[in-house]
Amino acid sequence: NNGQDDLIWHEGSISGNTATFYVNRNDHKGEYGTYYTHIYAYDASGNNTCNSDTSVNVKQSAVNLGNDFYANISFGGKNLSITDRNVFISDKDGSTAQIWHFIRQSDGTYKIVNMKNGEEKCLDVYDAVGTSGANVQVYPDNGSTAQRWYVYSQNGKYILKALCAPNCALDIKNASTANGANAQSWSYHGRPAQQFEINKTLTPANI
Repeated sequence: NNGQDDLIWHEGSISGNTATFYVNRNDHKGEYGTYYTHIYAYDASGNNTCNSDTSVNVKQSAVNLGNDFYANISFGGKNLSITDRNVFISDKDGSTAQIWHFIRQSDGTYKIVNMKNGEEKCLDVYDAVGTSGANVQVYPDNGSTAQRWYVYSQNGKYILKALCAPNCALDIKNASTANGANAQSWSYHGRPAQQFEINKTLTPANI
């Protein structure tokens, strides 16, 4: 999985004519996605054959964090924030631009609404682009798949994937922790650039 960055050789247990081995996802950085196996079999004379066409897709299950709550979305000690439409990380300042309203939908996704000045714009993948590199912005609620997000738990943090881009995840460009580092939708790899904290907070005073 993920470009064979964690390639491991395993030896199966043999019983009769059957060799068995169970792969533990935790031995492979806990990653989800498609895993490819190359299976080599040797006979008593040392002759071998290989089957390299075996794959299995290990899927994540979205989590339920609650039906209706407010939270900060944090990365690298900073909060996801907005100015006008763009989404980026910034020092924590307690403003409503850094408060997000999570509203769970019937399909298990969340509509995630920014509370800046009560404008209530949704976390949105620009133009509902389903491929890597699309900008993430806020936009008035239009009910589209670009504004519906599944939340997954990983390594004590959370991965957010837009319904319009199931093979991508919310990502901070270059994993930068600098103020102004931009949010984008990027091919899912599960590394730190895509891992966020979701810290519930009180309902904003102006709501």
